[in-house]
Amino acid sequence: MIYSINSKYCKNGLIQIMPRTAETHLILSSDEIILLKLGEEVLINKYSNHPSRNLFPFSDKEQSNQQHFTEIFEYNKVYLNYRGQGGFSFHKNYFFKENDRALVLEESLFCDERDASKNIMELSRNEIDEMFNSDNFDIMVMMDRNGFISFIKSKKDDFKIGPNLIPSNEEIVKREVNSRISNYNIAKFFNPNLENEENYKQASTPKTIDEIKDFNIYGPALMGTYSHLLLTSKDGKFNLMWFKLDFIEKDKFRLTFSPIEIIEPTVDDVMNYSANYDIDFTPEPYQSNKVLRKLY
Repeated sequence: MIYSINSKYCKNGLIQIMPRTAETHLILSSDEIILLKLGEEVLINKYSNHPSRNLFPFSDKEQSNQQHFTEIFEYNKVYLNYRGQGGFSFHKNYFFKENDRALVLEESLFCDERDASKNIMELSRNEIDEMFNSDNFDIMVMMDRNGFISFIKSKKDDFKIGPNLIPSNEEIVKREVNSRISNYNIAKFFNPNLENEENYKQASTPKTIDEIKDFNIYGPALMGTYSHLLLTSKDGKFNLMWFKLDFIEKDKFRLTFSPIEIIEPTVDDVMNYSANYDIDFTPEPYQSNKVLRKLY
């Protein structure tokens, strides 16, 4: 969808809009986080200290209301907007300048894994550590289909939440025994006869890393192949994929992944759209208590 933005929200090469929020909310460009909200806590909001905020209406309001934050964007940059609340939505936004107003393209990312290509790689410990090394990227985020962000790092913002994505051998040993204990507790809940000292000892005795085989680290989902998404950005380019990771044996991992395309739009996209549809203005913020378009 493409919408027009009133000229009063377009000043000095910048655009002010008020995106709708959710329990988990991340807006980012390829080099920085614009907004990060986890639950009730707003960890990053670039609008708070934006030097040009006073050029715009509602400049004193970091939230136009409880459902909508106030943010400032630039032309000709891809922005990604991830919202999570018992599920997730993932959108791409791109702003074009048109005379004294702006046009914004809003497009849902196609995240349906059923039609995605599936790729499988077997990697050594060094290879998987390097592939998931957040120091190699400007931004790295791991989120899931339930709407949670468990890892995020941004170089420009000097910001990080969550442990490194690939667990050490020691951590795998801990996870594996905890998984067996959890399975034991579930089994004895449904069959109390399983509760005895021998079964508990068998479930709670740690294995060595050499003894552990075919242990799942990330995924799969209850329905489908994947439960986790990995988003990275480097040198101005986004990459997004579904992924699943298994520990096969010591120094051997299996990565299953499906890329999700993020295409930078062009002026031709706007022209093709405007040839077939009328371009409406985005609604005013004071209308946000009504049923509004996705952007708001």
